[in-house]
Amino acid sequence: MGVKIESPFAVRSPQFCTLDMFEILRRLTKTQPTFEAPAQAPRNVVLISLDTLRHDAISAEQRRSFLGKQADLVRTPAIDRLAAEGVRFSHCISACPLTTPSHAAMFTGTYWPKHRVFHQFESPMSKQVRPIAEILDRHHFLTLQNAGRALGEGAMFESKHTGLRRGYKQSVFAAELQEETIRKFARAKRPWYLFFHTFNVHWPYGTTPEDFDRQLADAWATNDWQQVRTTYVENANRVDAQIANLLKVLEQTGQLDDTLIVLTADHGEGLNRRVPMHGAVNGGLEEVIRVPLIFHHPRSLQGGRTVSDVVRTIDIVPTILGLLGVPAVSETGREPSDGRSLVPFLNGESLPELPAFFCCFTYDYEADRPFLRGVRTRDWKLIFNECTQREIDLFEKRIRTKMQWPLKDEVRLAGMQDILHRESFVELYDLRKDPGEMCNVAEQNPEVVRALTAELAQIDPGVRLRDNDRHLTESETELLRKQLADLGYML
Repeated sequence: MGVKIESPFAVRSPQFCTLDMFEILRRLTKTQPTFEAPAQAPRNVVLISLDTLRHDAISAEQRRSFLGKQADLVRTPAIDRLAAEGVRFSHCISACPLTTPSHAAMFTGTYWPKHRVFHQFESPMSKQVRPIAEILDRHHFLTLQNAGRALGEGAMFESKHTGLRRGYKQSVFAAELQEETIRKFARAKRPWYLFFHTFNVHWPYGTTPEDFDRQLADAWATNDWQQVRTTYVENANRVDAQIANLLKVLEQTGQLDDTLIVLTADHGEGLNRRVPMHGAVNGGLEEVIRVPLIFHHPRSLQGGRTVSDVVRTIDIVPTILGLLGVPAVSETGREPSDGRSLVPFLNGESLPELPAFFCCFTYDYEADRPFLRGVRTRDWKLIFNECTQREIDLFEKRIRTKMQWPLKDEVRLAGMQDILHRESFVELYDLRKDPGEMCNVAEQNPEVVRALTAELAQIDPGVRLRDNDRHLTESETELLRKQLADLGYML
């Protein structure tokens, strides 16, 4: 029988009360943050990832030359509101133009040599990195995930094998914000973190795959990409309504002022002959690796500002933790973050320039290194394309036997063959003079190539992949393959 106590706060150790009482106390204290937040700090966090949203597919971005005439069609009032009331970064670089590796980098603040994710579902996240949901769960946030393509279809977010689900106590897999998710955070008695993701911007851009295949065929044959871009922009505009709905819900529940909203994307989309879609083929160009990034919390951030310095999606988590006041803790056996907090930028201060690194893999699990590696600074872009005939043969064999969307895969194959037959696998672009990345100046600037290669080697010294343990059942593998095939990935 336990000792009678007058107040739960008088308990100093479990032996002074019954086990049941101690369990009650443990649960009570678990609802409290384990850190002291700054006075103006947000209580809650929403991280929004609009899959495949280009940096210039929001009307807050004034420079939209990549879209050509279709730039005038961009209409995103809800996202514009976040930008007007928050701080927007106009040069944010994604770590990878593929969904799973990109989100692994975003969630952990690390590049691929640390998080080890390279395939869309076959390569699990390293246990030596800690994603944001695990960090905030340890600090007693309610961690929620609403992600995916359709109700019950989360693809890589649904599978515990990828690592993207790590740390989330509640997960709903759908392309829209579900009522179940809204109820969870509306009634939460403790701080909460929501990851909201949708594939609704993604190929086939609000049309049927068959209809878009015909548009792509016409664009590839005529090199007129206006209809393809129109279809994409109109679809991206429709997704803006989901952001409007989220803001409405937060206002109705009285939580908007207490909530930090971060909006970004995992990668962009090409929509031109050099890079028709995203992925390994020319996946280092601006249309694909440059994404929107907005931080919104009017109570602690002065709104209406745009930062033009180069930042990275790996900086998102360190910045969120900095705004919350969550202390950075070094853990034995854990990889340190490659990202840094952007809070000084958010406060109107400056930071020294750091390069942004990116890489991309083919869709084959057999790959043992990135197909593409690169570095992006304020003035320069360096891209290494390491294509071999073996990789092309593997890809062609697969599309001949498992082809689902014929033209889409034929376009990817043609792009790989084009890379193989170039005079140089090394591309260097002077972004000051050539923002469209049309003129390769690697031969004229060997000292710049050497300097950027040395920077890249510090993050990724040409490391090869170790053999990963895969524990997917046949049914799990088939489910993921089907969902990803429906999204246009050839697996």
